[in-house]
Amino acid sequence: MTRHVTAQRIDIDDHLSVTSGDVARLRLCQVILEVIYLGGRLADDAYESLTAALRAVMPGEVSCTVATGLRDVLKVNVTVRAPHPVAALAEVNAALDRALMSTGLFEEFDVTGKTVHAGPAETSK
Repeated sequence: MTRHVTAQRIDIDDHLSVTSGDVARLRLCQVILEVIYLGGRLADDAYESLTAALRAVMPGEVSCTVATGLRDVLKVNVTVRAPHPVAALAEVNAALDRALMSTGLFEEFDVTGKTVHAGPAETSK
């Protein structure tokens, strides 16, 4: 027996496309990225413009916090639908880089030393 399936392509974002049959298999993933601000303390206006840029480019529900210490650490927590956590991580990481570039803050963060965590949302809490 031969089965023929006609699938419609759905673009989820710039980096990920799936067929309509795959949409039901997308799972809710949680991605947490932490990146160190190399300038010491992150100014309030820089934080506000960065969080606005993050909300504009992030593919899912996003929250941001800054932990202060010797250097400020930006923590970005995103819940997004993706085929698997690694795809979610790649998508969120690229969105974070775009947000940092759009605000002119890219070179002020240690983008090569990010701390990352990704997993299914139901087990990542």
